[in-house]
Order: sequence, then structure tokens, then C-alpha cells
Amino acid sequence: MKYVLLLLLLAAPNLAGSFVTLSTTIFSKANHPNWNVRSFPWLRSPHHTFRHDHVVSLTSWSLPSTASSAGVQKCDACGAEFVSRNALFRHLGASADCGDIDTLARPTKPCKHHMVFQVGYYHQDHSMVVGFESSSDTRRTATVRQLLEQAFVQVTGHVPYEVTQMSGVQRRHPCLDQDPECHAMADVVSVKWNSPTRYLDDGTLITATGGRGTCSSWIEHMNSILSSSLKHPSEDFSFGSIEILNAEVLSISQKTPLFHAETSCTQRMYHYVLPLEWLIDGHDISSWWHRRRLDDIASSGPHQPRGRGQTQSSPPPPAVLVRLKQALKQVESQTVDITSNMHSTISETGGSVVRMGPGRFGSLAQKERRCWHNFCSSPLSSNNDDGSISSMRISRGPSQEHVWRAIDRARIVDFVMADNHDTNADETTGGKGNKDRDVVAVVLEFRGDGFVTQQVRHIMGSVVAMTNEWLPPTFFQVATQPNVCLPPQNGTTTVPLAPPGRLYLAGARYHFLDLVRNKQLFSSSIVTTTTTTNSSNTGMVDDPVFVWRSKLQSRILRDRARMKEAESMWWQELKDVTAPQIRSELETIATAAATKAKDQEEKHIKKVDVSPIETCGVHLESPPPPLFETTMSLLRKVVDTSLWPKTSLARSRNLRSPSTNGLTGNKRNPMTSSFPGDFGQSGSFTIVNKDVPSDNAVFPELVQAIFELERQLVNQQPRRMVNTTHHDNESLGHDDTSRRMLSTHCAVNRNVAFTPHLDSGEGNGLSMIVSLGDFAGGAFVVEGDDYDIRYKPLEFDGWKQPHWTQPFEGERFSLVWFTPKDRSDDIDIKHDNSNDDKVGERKEDRKANDLVRAHAAQVSSYPLLKFRPNSTDALVINEILDSEKGCAYELRSGWNNGIHEFSPQGHACVLDIGAHIGVFARFALGLGCPHVIVYEPEPSNIELLRQNVKPLDNVPPTVDVHMAAVAHGNVGMRNLVRARNRNDGTLNTWRHALEDYSQYTDKMTPLPSETQEAVLTRSPVQTVPFFGHALTPNVTFVKLDCEGAEIDILSSPECRNPNSWLNVTHLVFEWSFTKERQVDRFHYVVENLVAAGFQVWYPGQGAWWDTEQNVMWPYHNDLVVFATREVE
Repeated sequence: MKYVLLLLLLAAPNLAGSFVTLSTTIFSKANHPNWNVRSFPWLRSPHHTFRHDHVVSLTSWSLPSTASSAGVQKCDACGAEFVSRNALFRHLGASADCGDIDTLARPTKPCKHHMVFQVGYYHQDHSMVVGFESSSDTRRTATVRQLLEQAFVQVTGHVPYEVTQMSGVQRRHPCLDQDPECHAMADVVSVKWNSPTRYLDDGTLITATGGRGTCSSWIEHMNSILSSSLKHPSEDFSFGSIEILNAEVLSISQKTPLFHAETSCTQRMYHYVLPLEWLIDGHDISSWWHRRRLDDIASSGPHQPRGRGQTQSSPPPPAVLVRLKQALKQVESQTVDITSNMHSTISETGGSVVRMGPGRFGSLAQKERRCWHNFCSSPLSSNNDDGSISSMRISRGPSQEHVWRAIDRARIVDFVMADNHDTNADETTGGKGNKDRDVVAVVLEFRGDGFVTQQVRHIMGSVVAMTNEWLPPTFFQVATQPNVCLPPQNGTTTVPLAPPGRLYLAGARYHFLDLVRNKQLFSSSIVTTTTTTNSSNTGMVDDPVFVWRSKLQSRILRDRARMKEAESMWWQELKDVTAPQIRSELETIATAAATKAKDQEEKHIKKVDVSPIETCGVHLESPPPPLFETTMSLLRKVVDTSLWPKTSLARSRNLRSPSTNGLTGNKRNPMTSSFPGDFGQSGSFTIVNKDVPSDNAVFPELVQAIFELERQLVNQQPRRMVNTTHHDNESLGHDDTSRRMLSTHCAVNRNVAFTPHLDSGEGNGLSMIVSLGDFAGGAFVVEGDDYDIRYKPLEFDGWKQPHWTQPFEGERFSLVWFTPKDRSDDIDIKHDNSNDDKVGERKEDRKANDLVRAHAAQVSSYPLLKFRPNSTDALVINEILDSEKGCAYELRSGWNNGIHEFSPQGHACVLDIGAHIGVFARFALGLGCPHVIVYEPEPSNIELLRQNVKPLDNVPPTVDVHMAAVAHGNVGMRNLVRARNRNDGTLNTWRHALEDYSQYTDKMTPLPSETQEAVLTRSPVQTVPFFGHALTPNVTFVKLDCEGAEIDILSSPECRNPNSWLNVTHLVFEWSFTKERQVDRFHYVVENLVAAGFQVWYPGQGAWWDTEQNVMWPYHNDLVVFATREVE
């Protein structure tokens, strides 16, 4: 084709002019990514690719109309002139200097360059002298990245578009951030930048200004800049030194490199320098090491024949060293043999469910991930790279994915001597120079897929206690069980925390990258080398990582003197306080587990034999009445074909575990988080009448039969349940002969029993229920009255009347027909009300206004309650002042829970923790309470609160207002995190919490609403303790709603003590399952209250989530709990 075009150019000058114009147009698009020379192969030289500027120069003249007036063609590279294009083409094809593309000047699409640096750094934090809680925060790892990026820009002139750090948390959970006091022997930083130039084949690197350099020269210049930066430190860091040890060019291409220093890492390694003086009889390790070293040296000499009966063996290790190794062995994850599915995250071995490590390399994927929730650090706060504050609260619940970690190895890798950081120095002297130097420390290595903040130090503290026999050898096995939660002490985890300053990052592995490159990243370094007692340093003294490690260990040893006093205090406290507390807690846990196992065994033995039982005059296995035969047949057909639908999350909240389940393990999670009946063709689902538009008619024949059954039952006038306390006799009474309207929905249930509950939402009319099948028991209870509904329909108000199911045996179906309220009623009232000041009012605000006006008569001495429109204030009002459903913090009769009435009425003094804008305080005042004490920390809420509880003129105040947060433990100033607004723009006023408990975190991504803050607002607030301050002797009723702070309050030892509660007889609190999802932790609190003399009840008590083992709270809201006791 190209030869044809050249002939056309020679034969037709006018056509050639058009061609030149076309080519000029083409190459004027050079800035467009889809236009370049390579898009037109017919414009290339046969042997070389054209330079862009050559072609533009070629096409910059207009050809004359005749051949005799043809212009001269010029080569821009060498300046030579040619009479024709063909001549210029031949010149470019023959000249290597002009035709070839200069690598340094190719104006093609910019290349993406990628380098990785191996970095060491040492923290010099003098705050560690006075204590182990460093004042610094986790900005340090971000600062390492920033300092290296600044040095890179100064040396190369290139501005990176991505800089990532292996120890950072840009893409991982913030709680996986490295310890603030952690040093580094071999951190990894990845730098990516765009540049139109490539490095040369000899490894020369090109700066942005065209200068040339090498990896070593760049490292030298960058280290010089880093050293200069440390001479003028800022408040953001306190580094003693930072040094780049190695660098490698990973790739240069026009594709974005996939490597990410943080997320591509498959294994992280940390070392901890453990002083032998922390171990009882630790000096035995030093003596053993010297003896073994001398034996190794002797064995390396000329071979000496052994006589008969002579043996040569290493000295046996001392008992303390054996115990240390055994403790470390307990830290390691077990390797699970997976034969069926190598990529599954859950494997069942020996009847137990274990969690594996997906995405790991080779045999590492078979390492079991264990729950290290008890080894998480205390809450931290940190600043992002941009200076914004971000929440770093570490949730200790096993429901958090980041606490499930795999630890591949835990071992001794090095011995450190007092006056020489190199254990193998003086090798040429035969070891004689080491006789006077004692081993003062051993270096322990921990390898794993990642570590939560301070996890390694918690493990080290536990290892010391186990080696000294202060903790049992099985401590790690018990403490990593997800259903074991060690209660916090003084606001932090019970597990001992080893002193800082001795931990350093030893290296990382990138197995998948190494597989692609067929070599290990930084293969020359010693990050994976274990220093043995007789290895040689030959070849390592020049290795920068080895040199840095030696310096690092020397610095750690030099710091030993100033840390000795603090470390001695920690050691003594570990022995006398911490370890005994843990042993006591472990005994309590073991006793509770044994009692629970015994109770379950007794229940299993006492299981009822249902074969000959007769209930309500109906014998089991009796055939259904003809009216129910079709429906029964279709229901059993669904069961026989194993097509029973899964129970919805909301519906399962009030279901008891099926009597035939026997399935307590979730196949996809090591902890139960879904209704177990889903595995046994049991549960509940909803169908919709075929006359109502829907797309969920999975069983059309069954749907038709069920609603036809309702029509026939309605014709028979079913019974109606009446409670004159809550309902209108004229509309619900037995004498009402009005016919029931057919329903739009029906709940279909099999082999499930419901706990006492009210149906969610709002209904339109009454519900109707009937049961079918062969079973004994299973009476339907409405407000405490039992009803036999086996083939006998009953109408009731499920939205206002508490109802539940009695225990049963056999196969029991039930059908509940109902019609929910039409959601079209929720539209703005501007469509049906002409009052201008109400146009556009939300349904919640409209209802709240109605409730406020209705309740005003009960608190006539106070002004009309004020609240903020388009906010969650209205939801609080609707929760508390709704006279039909009742206040969320009181119980009416009919729940059959042992607590007949629960109300602030009749109490002399009410304590309201988390008072919001004063709605509950006014509710208590309306019931006649003469004195209310309120605590609320949020400034805008407290402003409205004071207005709402301030009585009118000439009326003495009866409400004491305190602007403070209530918590457990430390008092003083703490940060309050303001809750983020809802996605629909509604102002969130009721989820503000102390930072230790806030469920909200800062976001770096766009949010759904413009009213939502990406960076949360934090403000300091005064905090007071609940026991001993907020709770006073005159209080008899307590309402506790403090957004997570109740977890530590009610988990404390004071909660178990009846005297701590003074004169309290009624306690209602909202348990923040959104902060702590472990149900066993909630049960621990219930046991505390029972020990204090309370009788406890809560909605769903006895449901599957309350009785199954190892349950994680699967719902999205919290739980209101009621407790009463008698006080003499």
C-alpha cells in the first residue's frame, strides 16, 4: 500500500498536496491520546519509526502545482536538504542518527515509572521514659512517606502520582496501623510517577531535567536530604534517623503498575528485643548460649575420632528457654489440611469451624486465622495525611474482620550481647573475646498477614507471663476464642502490654510479585535471614540492611538504662496485678462455660417425647379439616422439595430456635449470625395477594390457595381478641358484626415459635392467625391470654397487642394475614392541608408536633417542647410520647415477662443519662415525678434541653441539668464525636458519642448528601463516672442511653455489686449492639445485673440469637433492656 501511495504522489502533484494537508491535519492531533505516528504504519520508514517532529517538518510545506517548482525537503535532525521526499525518506532509512528515535526525547505517551525503596527509621521518643503510653500518634508512618516523597521530588524533579508504604493504612482498616513507637529495619515504600523518558539499558535513571543517575546515586542524594530534614524536626514526628537502604526499579511501561506496597504485601515481620532479665532464671539462657557457642567452635576444628562410648552433643536448653519456645509455639496459627477447596475461607475440621486466609500465597493460605480481639490496643486517635482528624477506635468485637489474623511463625531469631550488638563478632578469635560478654536479650520474630495496633506488644507481654508461669500454657488458645471476651481494666484491654521502644519492623514478603519476577524483592537484604549462633558475617558487613539492624539493636540496648525503672515497674505490676486478674477472669469464664454446658445437657435429657401427647382434645397426626387440606398439601410440598425460603433478617429477630434444628454453626462464618432454621426447612416468609402488584409470587398455586382460605374463613366470622385498655370496643368488640376486609399480605411460618413482640411498622386493620399441622402445645398468646388456634382463626391487633407462641412439639404451620398501612399516607401534608406554615412538613415532624401538643396538658407548668424540624428530634419524640404504642422506656402489662409494670411513675427521683433535648425528662414530669437529674454533653442539644425543662414563671425548678458525658473509669476531658447526618439530609442529633465508642469514621470519598461532613466534628467535653458521681442516693429510676459508654459501665466490677446501685429499683438502658455485636458480651452484662439483684427482660429474650452459642448480633439497631429489683 505504501508503494502505491508514493507512486500517486509522484504522478499527481495536486493529489500530493492534498496528502500533505491530510498528514498535517493528522499530526496536529498529536496531543490527543488516540493520534500518534504508530497509528499510521504506512508513514513509517521500512527500518525505523519516524520521529514526530520529522514528519511535521516534512509536511510543513505546500507542494507546488508543477514538478519543476518542487520545494527543497530538509531533515530537522541533521539539517541536510533533499530535492524530493523520496530522497528524504531514503536518508531517514539509512541514517541511524536521524531515523532512529532518541530514547531520551521520544514524545510518545508518558511512561509510568515504578520504584520501591527499602527504608529504615528509628524513633527517639522521650515520652517513653515516664510511661508506656506514648503521646505521639500514628502520623509517624504517614510522615515517613511524606519525607521520602519530598526527598524524591528534590532529587529527581518528578512528582509522584502515588506513594504507598507497607506499614501504612491507606487501603486497610485504620486499626491495622503500625504501633506509634515501632522502629523499622526494612519498611517498603513504593513510588510511581509519569515521565516521557525511559531509563537506559545500562540502568541509568533520568531526572525531570534530563540529568542522569543511578539507584545508588539517587539513594545517596535522598539520604542526604532526609538527614538534613531531621536536623529541623517538626511536631509531627520525632525520628532519630531515617535512611533509605535499598532501591529497585520494578517497571517502566505505559500501563499502570498493579503493585501496591501496602495491599500487595503477603507477609509482615516484626522483631521484639526481649531482655533476659524479664524472665525468671533468664541468666541460664546466657550460660547455655555460651556453652553451645564454644561447642560449635570446637566442632568446627580438625576432626577428632571419638572413642568407644564417647558422645558429642549440644548442651540441653534450660527450662526457661523451653517454656519460652512453648509459649511462642502457642502463638502460631495451625496449618489446616484443605483437600476439597483450597480457596474457601471456611474449613470444617474435626467438627469445628475455622477461618482461613483468602488471597495468601501457597501454604500460607492454609494458615488458620484466629480472633485476636482481646489483644487489640486501647482506643487511639490520629491525623490523616491532610491533617484532618480521623477516628481510630479499635472495636474489640470478633465481628470486626481486622481482628482475625494469621500468625505464621513466632520464634527466636537472634541473641544480643551487652556491649556488642553483633552476636557473631570476634569470630576470628575463636570466641575468646565473647567470654566476658553476657547475652542480655533475645530477638523474637513474629510473621503474619498483618497485626492490629499493639498486637505484638500484647503478645509479648503474655509470652513473658506464660514463660514465668504466671499465666497458664493454654492462655492463647482461650483468649483467641471469639466467644471469650476479657473485660477491660481501666479503659484498656486486660491482656498485658509489653513496654515500647523494643519493637521494630523487620521486613515484608511479596510472594506474588516474587513469583512473577522469579526473584525476591530486595533479595540481597537479610530480612528473612535468621542469625544462628555459629553463622558467619562474611558478606553481610556491607549489606545496608545488616548494618542498619546492628545500629538499631545497639540503640535499643543503649536506651535500656533510661527505660529500666519504668520496665521494672511494669514487670512487677504484671506479676502482682495483671496476671492474677487474668487468671481470675479465666476461672470465671471456665466456670460459666461448664455451667452452660451442664444446663444444655440437662435440657437435652429432659426433651419431651411427643408421640402419644394429646393437647386441647386434638390427637397428633389427625387429618386436617377439608377446608385446610389443599393449603396443607401445598405447604408440605414446599417442604418436601426443600424450597422453603430463607427467613428475612427482620422477621428472625423474634423467632426461637427450631426444636429440630441441631444446627448451630454458620457455614460461611465461624460465628452464628443467621437464623439456624434456614438449614432445616423452618422459618417464616411473606407472600402477597395476587391482586396486589408484586414480583415475589414464588409459589403461585400456594399463594392462591392461602388467600382463598382467608376468604372462606372470613365468611365464617372468626373470633376477635379484645383488650379494652388499648382498643376501642366499638371497632374490635365481640358484638361487632362488620366483615373483615381481605388482606394484602400473609406471613407463612413453619416450626417456629415467636417471643413476645409487637409487629413492626403500622397496620391497616386487624391481623388474623390460624395454625395447621400435627403438633402438641403451641398455643397463641395475646397479652398474656392463651388461645388455641389450631384450625381456629383469631383476629387481633399485632401492632398494638403483645403476642407470642407457646412451646410445641411436632410439625406446626401458621398463617398470619395482615394489611400494612399504605405508604402513600406518608407524603407531605401540603397535598391535603392548606395551612401555609405546614407546607412540605415531613410525616415525622407532623406526628411529633401532634404528640407535643397532646402531651403539653400533662406538663402545663412548662413551655411547649421545642425541637428542630427535619432532624432526628422528631424520632425521639415519636419514640417516647406515642400514647398508643407507649414510651420506648416503659412497659405495660401483658408481656408475661415477670415485670408487670415498668414506668418512671411513682419514683421520687429519675436519673436520665443521655437526655438529648429533654423529651424523656418531660415524660417523667408528666407522670408526676418530682425530681429529674439529666446529663447531656452535646452543646446544641443542651441548649434546647435547658429551654424545654425550664419551668414557667413562679414555678420552682425540678430538673437538674448537667452538661457532661457519663462513662466508666477515667474522668476529665474527652472528645465527643458529632454524628454524621443521614443520607437523605436529615440532621442527626441523637447518635453523638464519645470517640472511644463512636460508630462513625472520617470519609475520604464523596457522601450521598451535601449536609454530611466527611471529616467529623469533634469537641472536648467533661466526662464524669456513673458509679460514685452521676448516680446519687436519692435516685430510684435510671434511664441509661449513652451511645456505647454503657458497655464499660455495665461490664465493670461495680455493676455486679448490689451496693454500687444504691437505691435504684428500676433500670432501663439501650445496649449498643452497633458498637459491640458479640451477644456473649451482652450476656455477661446481664449476668452482672442478675448478680446485683436485678430481674432482667428485653424484647426477643429466648429468641435464637439469645440462646444459640457464639452469636453475633445480626440486626442494624440497638436493644432496650429493662431491669428491676427490690431494695430494703
